[in-house]
Amino acid sequence: MILQKWEPGRRRYVEWIAFLFIGVIGGVLTFIHPITILSVAMLGGVIFVLKKYPEIFIPLYVFSGYYKSIIPGLDITFIFFMFTVLAVCLKIYENSEIIVDLFRIPGATSMIAFLFLIVISLIYTSSSEAALEKTAKVILLTGGAFFSSIILVRTLRQLQNVFLTLVCLGTIMSLVSVVTGERAVFGSNYLSLGFISSLSIIILLFYFFGRNRNILLFVPILINFIAMLNSAARGPVFFLPLTFFITIALSKLKFQKKIRTYITFIIFSVLAIFILYVVVPQSFSTLLMRLNAMESTEQDTNSQYRAYHIERALHLIYLEPITGIGIGGYGMSSEGIDDTRIYPHNIFLEIGAELGVIGLLTFVLIIAGVFAHYFIHRGAYLYVDHALIACALYSFANTLKAGNLVDNRTFFLFLGLMLTIHLFTEQEGESFES
Repeated sequence: MILQKWEPGRRRYVEWIAFLFIGVIGGVLTFIHPITILSVAMLGGVIFVLKKYPEIFIPLYVFSGYYKSIIPGLDITFIFFMFTVLAVCLKIYENSEIIVDLFRIPGATSMIAFLFLIVISLIYTSSSEAALEKTAKVILLTGGAFFSSIILVRTLRQLQNVFLTLVCLGTIMSLVSVVTGERAVFGSNYLSLGFISSLSIIILLFYFFGRNRNILLFVPILINFIAMLNSAARGPVFFLPLTFFITIALSKLKFQKKIRTYITFIIFSVLAIFILYVVVPQSFSTLLMRLNAMESTEQDTNSQYRAYHIERALHLIYLEPITGIGIGGYGMSSEGIDDTRIYPHNIFLEIGAELGVIGLLTFVLIIAGVFAHYFIHRGAYLYVDHALIACALYSFANTLKAGNLVDNRTFFLFLGLMLTIHLFTEQEGESFES
């Protein structure tokens, strides 16, 4: 930036004048009405974060739907998204070479092609308002999660800030759930609580405990685990241990170390579940009831609903296998309702129905390019390797049973973060053994 080219003394002088100006404006506004000082304080906080920690805006907007009722009357998704856009613009202004780098990464170029396909499908989609709404949200929110993570996360410290923000959100929500006993908090639903609490466990276990080996980290892990049980979401019960086993299997650990890790995980998991079942049995009641309902299709209305949409999506793929029915057209074609809230709850079925085989192949190319980049460049930091692929695998598993392309922007966030792994090879003097 321009200030960085000036000599340090003059730069500090200008910065002090800027802060003095904000203080004068704040004083005038406070004289008009005392509550306006909050606006100035918030503005100062935003400026500080934009300058020092811009990357934390990414998880704040990607997961904004999980705590949307904290500030009634405000669209916090839009607010944090605009802050993220501003941070991205400032980053590109400082270093325009970042844009050139995007076109050198296969996964990123495939993502651009995928978004282009969505725009092209507007020509033939049977939807009108839903198509435009979904296109805008996928390009801005889902595409934004992918590309902003590549642009704003350039160091290990920035990656840690993203993870730390996520863990703080998940642990706060989990703590509220543990205290109140509620399955949903802050205006979200039980699926959101189950997902973010289990994702927090993954980050705490693989990244923070993998790096520091601090036993105190098991306190937030325990809080998130109880909240995950309180949510009674069935996905985390299966996907969390599966993610752990696949992550270790794909890691660069030696075979003997992998076996010891598996045994340790099983022993601690069994002990934790047994102790919690004795101490807080009420946390298991709803979950056990929902798991038992899976044995009877007649009782499990969720399974019936998903089975119906699987059938409808496969039928639409059969009708338009090459190009699909167009973005946002699933609701109109399956239910006769032009609504983005109707979708098949599986990202492959959704893309196949709306964008056809061409869209599916492009989506597979995104995943293949990202994972190829990850496996080629991993190895400098074991805890980073584990955390990135574990988060990507877990969020990918969630795309197979819940949400649509907009809701599953969390998966694209972690795909973007995986594309930054080549930047963490020679930082902070750490080694693979750490």
